[in-house]
Amino acid sequence: MATSPTDTAVRPDAVVTALRDAILSRELPPDSAVTEAHVSTTYAVARPTARIAIDRLVVDGLLTREPHHAARVRRLGRDDIDDLFVTRAALEATAVELLAATATIPQHAADADRDFLDLPADASYTARDLAFHRALVHGTTSTRIPGSTTC
Repeated sequence: MATSPTDTAVRPDAVVTALRDAILSRELPPDSAVTEAHVSTTYAVARPTARIAIDRLVVDGLLTREPHHAARVRRLGRDDIDDLFVTRAALEATAVELLAATATIPQHAADADRDFLDLPADASYTARDLAFHRALVHGTTSTRIPGSTTC
């Protein structure tokens, strides 16, 4: 887990985002243990904050937890991945419609697109691709889309 949450974000939300990124980038591979103590130390947050972040990722299905055991990174199957892409496509289509209606290009999306185009051919595109798509959704002014109007 590389980066600490930003000071401008609400602590549990920032830790959730950082952990989600670590899971999706496979920095935390499937079946890795995710303990409150480790999250607390890694992200310099109190254990209750670490617990909240872990609980949210359990609810989101990225972590699993058995009673009296540490949470673990869930191994996603093909059906999980298919479901994520269907959901992502629907959400992004709506975000693009909202942005097109106002002729808005979020700065974070423009930055992510430029970063994506500047990558060497042998580089991993995963983080930049996620940044671009996340910026599209976050760039809308909808109060109903989680994380919109902030990046």
